[in-house]
Amino acid sequence: MQISKRPRWRWQRCGATRPCRRHLDNIVIERLWRSLKQEAIYLEEITDSFQVRRISKGWMAFYNTRPHSALDRQTPDDAYRPGLNERNAA
Repeated sequence: MQISKRPRWRWQRCGATRPCRRHLDNIVIERLWRSLKQEAIYLEEITDSFQVRRISKGWMAFYNTRPHSALDRQTPDDAYRPGLNERNAA
């Protein structure tokens, strides 16, 4: 897999007169962390860091096995695993 060095930018209005760029890569990570906190962390009464790790690992396993609208209702495993298998076979 080749990672692009070029950042992906999108133009949007920051104020009434000037446009600005907003980095799209950060949006994905911020949305992931928001979902983790709202769907798992905030619902538990946390007593120690081991509990946070256990809750996070369980939620990430759940997140990777549920269908995502951005992937045409496929799970991330179903969407990305065929490409990994083809690359490993080569």
